[in-house]
Amino acid sequence: MPSSQYSLWWEGYTVPIPSIRQILEGARAQWQQGIEELRQLQEHPEQLSKLLDRTEVMRLSLKTLAQTRKRVGRKHFPTFVSVLASVASGTFEGYAINPETGIDERCIVETGLGLRRARTNRLADAGPWLTGGYG
Repeated sequence: MPSSQYSLWWEGYTVPIPSIRQILEGARAQWQQGIEELRQLQEHPEQLSKLLDRTEVMRLSLKTLAQTRKRVGRKHFPTFVSVLASVASGTFEGYAINPETGIDERCIVETGLGLRRARTNRLADAGPWLTGGYG
């Protein structure tokens, strides 16, 4: 019932605001809990590293994640997930480039999010909408 109330409210129908507020508060609490779990995991780099390494080979039930892993490749998927986790937890300080391997996190994230063509596609006489370097 709550999801149908939310759907109706989202479409502009009159729904009692307290019920919508309760739904949104529940979503906010769930989001906060997830962020706190990410932060705790980031305090234990060895556990985080093991978990990220498993994302390379684990079966992904969400089609969106499976497509993302396909775009970036299994080898780079842990990097993609790591960057997104740091963004979500508020600990992101910038993209890194590994000098030994040449792995560029910004390039991996753009590829994973499907933004690579945004650097080359043009509309009419305008240039690409995503500009700037990787570093």
